[in-house]
Amino acid sequence: MAALAGSLGAALAGMVAQLTLASKKYRDVSPEMEGIRAEARRLMDVFKGKVKEDSEAFDKVIKAMRLPRMSEEEKAARQSALEQAFKEAAEVPASVLHLCGEVAPLIEAIAARGNQASLSDAGVASLMCIACGEGAALNVLINLASIKDQEFRATRKRQVIEDLDALKARLQAVASDVRSRLENAVQ
Repeated sequence: MAALAGSLGAALAGMVAQLTLASKKYRDVSPEMEGIRAEARRLMDVFKGKVKEDSEAFDKVIKAMRLPRMSEEEKAARQSALEQAFKEAAEVPASVLHLCGEVAPLIEAIAARGNQASLSDAGVASLMCIACGEGAALNVLINLASIKDQEFRATRKRQVIEDLDALKARLQAVASDVRSRLENAVQ
């Protein structure tokens, strides 16, 4: 479900781009906002597909858990199926976290150059993508705990932490800037 939050973040970025395009005041950024609107739509669709992929990956884990384990051969086959299923279950949210990184520059742009009457929406978009990234990272980590392949675990854990830290640094800066600008407007 973390991908749903990412889809909402992308939708808000697209909405602010659309509202910017609707205002004559922002004609100078129209080409940029057209591109943002189109990319936001694309990312919304990708995130929605990830919701389904995540559910399917979880179903594979459940299916593997239900495999018989009476004989040594069955135990080995079950363990192999579980290992593969948990790896897939970790990869889907890792890809969701990566997608958040693709939404981040759109949010930065709409916060900086988008319709300022929708500035709060840019701030909410940043928070939705942070929530998506945090949720996706948690989902990766819980699946990694069940994987025996130590190299895979270590590599994926390191990458997820790096990706999440970078995402949060970017988008928390946007959220903080938006909040500061809105607070200053209410003096």
